[in-house]
Amino acid sequence: LRPYELPLRWLSRLSNEAHTLNLQFGVTPFAVDLVEPLRGLIDFVKISAYDLPYENLIIEVAKLGVPVVLSTAMATYEEIEAASTLLDGCHKVFLHGVAQYPARLEDQNLTVFQDWHGEYGLSDHTLGYEAAMLAVTLGATWIEKHFRVMDVDASRILPNNWTGPFTSNPDWPVSADPFHFAMLVGAC
Repeated sequence: LRPYELPLRWLSRLSNEAHTLNLQFGVTPFAVDLVEPLRGLIDFVKISAYDLPYENLIIEVAKLGVPVVLSTAMATYEEIEAASTLLDGCHKVFLHGVAQYPARLEDQNLTVFQDWHGEYGLSDHTLGYEAAMLAVTLGATWIEKHFRVMDVDASRILPNNWTGPFTSNPDWPVSADPFHFAMLVGAC
């Protein structure tokens, strides 16, 4: 997955740009040694679904003192509870999701929100924005939807059938382009 990693040297500039636009800036670290460089740059941290059982990573993230978003797509209730316990004292947000690319709307099981105590949201891997809209209707306060990158000259949005360095990433087909992202925001 190295081709999809964000270089650490970009973090300061991205953080500044986000804050200039009055946006929160968050990062998903995949290793313990990547947590400390985030200090002072981020407003929240996301723990990926497959890292939920990675106790050392969660313990280091808790030391940052920022809200923690826990992606739960592949986790058991026991793993979610264990990670949550390691984050006692931190503001936590639980993101429900389905680990399919693309995920089908009928597989979302959004009623799982009723089982959780605290803030929750949806990690949306569906096509479109219907799942996000339904999640908000059920009380979700966070929606994660991947955003499709623009091509190098930034003059056009890459079409679904474009081939290039990012299109092999499994998020590419379910990522929203600016037009569809605006529709999602308007609907929610």
